[in-house]
Amino acid sequence: MAGIFAQVMLLMGFTMSWLGALLGLVVRNVETVSAVTGVAMMSLAFLSNPFVPLDGLPRWMQVAAEWNPVSAVVSASRDLFGNERGPTSGAFPAEHPLPTALAVLVTLLAVVIPLPDGRTGMPPRSADTVHPPLRSVTTSPQRRGPVPLRSGTGLRRNAHTR
Repeated sequence: MAGIFAQVMLLMGFTMSWLGALLGLVVRNVETVSAVTGVAMMSLAFLSNPFVPLDGLPRWMQVAAEWNPVSAVVSASRDLFGNERGPTSGAFPAEHPLPTALAVLVTLLAVVIPLPDGRTGMPPRSADTVHPPLRSVTTSPQRRGPVPLRSGTGLRRNAHTR
């Protein structure tokens, strides 16, 4: 059972890594990625069965929480370790947590993995593409030697600012 648990957790981590990579390619702004990730993780965590009993939620929230990847993995983990699941609504995800967790994670991977292909901004690779030769890098005019320190400041001045 511990081996299956480890595999489910690795699959969850792999899926979330791909989601993060896609988000980073789409957004391209560190602050926005951080904000979106925080909101998404809080939503996934708190709209799942580890923190909230699902029987007290409105029906549409129950359905969202039952099919939530976090709920599926937590229910599968509880089931694998022999813990009670608690009261269930009779829905398929609640009655069969391990197949649901695997199905949800594999479906997310199947959707997310192909998406970054066109998002990198690089031209598509092909065998007949001829790459232009590298240009030589030109350097600026001769550099002057090191400029002595100005007395009293301890800061080095650039030679061109005199």
